Amino acid sequence: MGYNASMSKQSTVVEKSPHPITVAQILSDLKKLGLAAGDTVLVHSSLSSLGWVAGGEQAVVEALLQAVLPSGTLVMPTHSSHLTEPRLWQNPPVPESFWEIIRAETPAYNPYLTPTCGMGAIVNCFLRVPGVFRSSHPTHSFAAFGDKAAQIISSHSLEDGMGENSPLARLVELNAKILLLGVGFESCTMLHLAEVRANYSDKGSMLQGSPMMVDKQRLWVEYRELNYNSDDFVNLGDDFLAAGHAKTGSVGLSKSHLLYADQLLRFAIPWLEKHRNQGDMGSDLMWNPVQPDQLPQLLKGFSDWCLAGGCSVDWLIGKTTRTHADTDIAIMRSDLRSCLACFSQDQVLLCAKKGLLVPWQGTQIPEDIHSIWIRDQQNYILQILIFDCHDDTISYRRDKRIRWPLASLWIEHRGMRLLNPGITMLFKLHGRELLPKDCHDVGLLVEYFSSLKL
Repeated sequence: MGYNASMSKQSTVVEKSPHPITVAQILSDLKKLGLAAGDTVLVHSSLSSLGWVAGGEQAVVEALLQAVLPSGTLVMPTHSSHLTEPRLWQNPPVPESFWEIIRAETPAYNPYLTPTCGMGAIVNCFLRVPGVFRSSHPTHSFAAFGDKAAQIISSHSLEDGMGENSPLARLVELNAKILLLGVGFESCTMLHLAEVRANYSDKGSMLQGSPMMVDKQRLWVEYRELNYNSDDFVNLGDDFLAAGHAKTGSVGLSKSHLLYADQLLRFAIPWLEKHRNQGDMGSDLMWNPVQPDQLPQLLKGFSDWCLAGGCSVDWLIGKTTRTHADTDIAIMRSDLRSCLACFSQDQVLLCAKKGLLVPWQGTQIPEDIHSIWIRDQQNYILQILIFDCHDDTISYRRDKRIRWPLASLWIEHRGMRLLNPGITMLFKLHGRELLPKDCHDVGLLVEYFSSLKL
């Protein structure tokens, strides 16, 4: 049958499957989860979690390709951990007498021949798709097929193979999604990029080595690599899911998650800094948002702001309907300096590209910065959303064809200035993905609008 699993494991999969899982069902389930044509998606997978699949791993690969092609790109990790420094091996360790022989005789990494290690049947099948690109890293390679494959896979640096010069960073730049297909966050390689970008104690690096071809010669090459650690990824993922940042659903019999890479990074970096530091002031931060009724005191001396996001919906309705992970206000860019004067410079973090939070240097805020986080000594407390205006008209940043007068930006309601509920609904409906919290808020807004006597 071509399965890599043992016969006993296949029997277990058959027993738990009420019917065969087909390409058509997998494709339908992927679409329901939110995977769409044109998406760039990094997939981590488990074949057995899907149930008994007619056609096995080939069926899964075909369904994934059909879901995102012709204009999308499918990416998978194709790591080969057996091409690492043998003195570091633990599962199993090898005798010290083996080390020099392994270094001297193991064939060099070859993107066409080197097998993966522990990646699973779906990945191994994907590597056989004609036209797949595989990156050059000897241990942390990735493979891609589709419109942006070459852009993602090229220029994979040897040192810190899951860092800034890796396919992971390119995926973030391309607004990629991550599909955890029957696996948990312990398998999510994007969290290793978060490790690279986060600041925490005992981060450390190690001397790694691999067999490689250099100037047509097979050599054992040594290089530095971050001491990656996935021990807390499950807990991180649980908190990320609880915050409502991913879509969860069934693909076959599996519980699967679909999320955006940059959203995961924005969550994971401060999470790692909190949980991996031992009270390190300034980096031990998570969200503990200021309450809306505390905003006038926090922003004392500055009044040209309005409450935004989910908190504004609850204020409009007149009751708290859900837990809010943050508190947002909206201001005009022309008022930004006056707003930031309410805070010390070290409280201000600019939300830059690649999921990075950049400390403000007190200079002019760049035009491509549309969001700012404010922190106190212990937590992130406020998000500031920046609107741009030209000739008393505001253009919707996600679609410049949509415009409204500056005077319509906010309304007054129950003693609070709120972002116009129509604009709030626009942002929530026109986001990259309708998350459960967005669906909740949109439902409340529809109910509110229907109650108005027009």
